[in-house]
Amino acid sequence: MKTRTNMLYWVLMGLVGLIMIIFRWQAKHLLYLMLGIGMLVTAGTGVAGWYQERKAGLPNGLIQLAGCVILAFLGVWVLTHAGAFDRLLNRVIGIVLIVTGVQWLLRNQGLAGSRPIALMACACIILGLLVALTRLGTTIPVVIAGGALVCGALAGAVAEKLSA
Repeated sequence: MKTRTNMLYWVLMGLVGLIMIIFRWQAKHLLYLMLGIGMLVTAGTGVAGWYQERKAGLPNGLIQLAGCVILAFLGVWVLTHAGAFDRLLNRVIGIVLIVTGVQWLLRNQGLAGSRPIALMACACIILGLLVALTRLGTTIPVVIAGGALVCGALAGAVAEKLSA
């Protein structure tokens, strides 16, 4: 279940990135709708996975649960405040990438674990910082943010396969 949940997250993250690259701002309302729904679906599957792990007696993943709750709140906010989201799009994408990278570092036991996973996690964090600190007023930063999401999704999917 955990692998399917994570792969769904990577697929959704990659799709949002591709939409940003292909459609730029012409389809921003569709992007916001997909992003909000995607965040809610991902948060829901993450909470379900956390609950199943807890029920199976595995250690509590409170970081995973907290991330899912934050993701759910962000999803609802995106769906209800799309106009305000225009101004914060880059910061939200940056935060998603940073949280993704930090989660992989924690799963990987920092830099001491698998080197490819650690490198991909660090790349996600760096991309997240770059995206969060740029403005998305023109199409070039939108494409960069979309590319960062696609790269983060690919890194997560590869890391998922390496850790399996």
